Amino acid sequence: MIKRRFIQRCEVRCEILERLFLIMEKNFILLQHRKLQELSYILWGSIQKNKKLIKLKDQFFLLKIKKRLLYSKKLYSHIFRMQITSLSFLKSASKVADCPPVSLPEFAVIGRSNVGKSTLINMLMNQTIAKSSDKPGKTQLINYFLVNENWYFVDLPGYGYAKVSLESRRKRINETYEYFLQRKPYIFVLVDGSIPPQKIDLEFIAALEEEKLSYALIITKADKANQKTLSQNTKLLRQQLQKITKKMPEIILSSSVKKTGRNQILDLIEAKIAEKTI
Repeated sequence: MIKRRFIQRCEVRCEILERLFLIMEKNFILLQHRKLQELSYILWGSIQKNKKLIKLKDQFFLLKIKKRLLYSKKLYSHIFRMQITSLSFLKSASKVADCPPVSLPEFAVIGRSNVGKSTLINMLMNQTIAKSSDKPGKTQLINYFLVNENWYFVDLPGYGYAKVSLESRRKRINETYEYFLQRKPYIFVLVDGSIPPQKIDLEFIAALEEEKLSYALIITKADKANQKTLSQNTKLLRQQLQKITKKMPEIILSSSVKKTGRNQILDLIEAKIAEKTI
């Protein structure tokens, strides 16, 4: 009796899900609505977890829905991919104590100076919020942006080079280190794919591993190296990472010119936000 009722509920959910997709296909503007996106996640997740209790005929229906999602790229990207609907500069902090309250998921981007950080940020947010400069090391503060009203994007000072005094450089490194330990953000470490892995990048990654901080690697300037060079440098990086990491981190190739990697980065952010809110 209980099993029969559960199957009936699943059938109703399948019907609701199908209607939801039909509405979405006809009205793509509705896909911007968070509630509809969340509902599609919940319904699909519930059905996936309880496949065995759904009648065989409904299995074909589920496969039909799945194929519709997989083969309709436009529908898939609108339902499951994050859209940047709002973006605002929040503040710049010279020290951790001046950062906003820890109330939202936080994603920080950092890399060696001149790695293409500003260009990647602008590509990711689809607008110019970070100014590129011919002089490396221009970012001196912890810059906060509020995205979609529900997560922070943080632009951190680069490391490795800057025309500042040694004392100022040490102070900035210490502040960044304290920021990581206190705020515990998810970190995107940028690595230049047009050149072989640099010692300073590997040392930085090793420090993150030592502190058990969550991070992913973004290979920048994928468009500035030929495919062979890029492949060799990425392979070398993986080999070096095996020596300092227990588990290989997520590695995403990016090109600001072709916007390669943008969707993967946003997908990863979306997944991490979901982990924090569930």
